[in-house]
Amino acid sequence: MNKIFLILLFLCLIFASGLSATETETREVKVSVSGMSCMSCVKVIKQQFSSHEAVEKAEVSLSEKLLRVKLKSDKELPDEEIEAMLTEGGYKAVKIDRS
Repeated sequence: MNKIFLILLFLCLIFASGLSATETETREVKVSVSGMSCMSCVKVIKQQFSSHEAVEKAEVSLSEKLLRVKLKSDKELPDEEIEAMLTEGGYKAVKIDRS
């Protein structure tokens, strides 16, 4: 019984050591957006951010006036670029929060 436990523990340690912090962390950016007034706005913003190479997933809430962007582990999306993308569509980033 002890041998099985030790083997399982050894395998877990080997597996865990192969993962870096960036592979296990989810990086999310929350952006408060002004200028959104309808579902067409939501669709445009979601499509714009979803097509960006650094973005894994983009979600937009009209009721919260909020854009949530999950970034790919090996990519960056600077605040300035987020602001520019929104400004290009006629919107404004009010607050950008990274977690």
